[in-house]
Amino acid sequence: MLEAYTLFSGSSGNCVYIKAGSEEILVDCGRNAKTIETALQKLGSSLKNISAIFITHEHTDHISALEVISKRHKIPVHAAAETAARLGPHARACVVEHSPRFTIETPNYMIRSFVTPHDSVMCVGYRITTDSGDIAIATDLGCVTDEAGDAMVGCCGVIIESNHDVEMLRRGPYPAELKRRIMSRQGHLSNDDCAYFAAILARSGTKRLLLAHLSRDNNKPELAIGATQSALERASVRDAIVRAAAPTDITPLF
Repeated sequence: MLEAYTLFSGSSGNCVYIKAGSEEILVDCGRNAKTIETALQKLGSSLKNISAIFITHEHTDHISALEVISKRHKIPVHAAAETAARLGPHARACVVEHSPRFTIETPNYMIRSFVTPHDSVMCVGYRITTDSGDIAIATDLGCVTDEAGDAMVGCCGVIIESNHDVEMLRRGPYPAELKRRIMSRQGHLSNDDCAYFAAILARSGTKRLLLAHLSRDNNKPELAIGATQSALERASVRDAIVRAAAPTDITPLF
């Protein structure tokens, strides 16, 4: 059995919960520990059940609860060495450092990291392989590189960034430099770029797409979903389910 949910998604915090057989893991923990615990309890779980935490990168919206969780629960934290160096002392005491591209196998899943282009010291996504199928997570990437694309193709479900509507961003109040950073190849994936790649994923067999890290200021769920659904229609894909991850509530991939 495979379950995957975003507990939170966006600039206010990111956290993905995955249950593969009897094992439960988190990818990122970017809200406070109490809020994460409350979300897990809604799913019938708890931080006490989490066997590992996998970190994508060091930005606060992905690690803000890590110090408290590490101090209280001593859960192994897996991260690239570049990312691990930026963590707090309690997290570093629990961290298992890796090269940016690493693989871990357990009785219930195999997880493999892949590098994504983002303006952090290092940023990775993850592909999780189980007997029930594969899923991929890539929530911060300025563009879909060959490496990232190859890692996601063929998954039954993908959690992928659809950060901004380009016109909303261009016309919005952000400073010019911030707009350039967001739209750069080291920034965040736009709705249109996400939609283009979503069609590739769907043609490879992906049936569930969860659009993540939507900007509060430069996007709307209906714009993100609409862009991806239009791309799927142009690709003659009619059996894929598309959802937008809620910023402060649980959203299922499956």
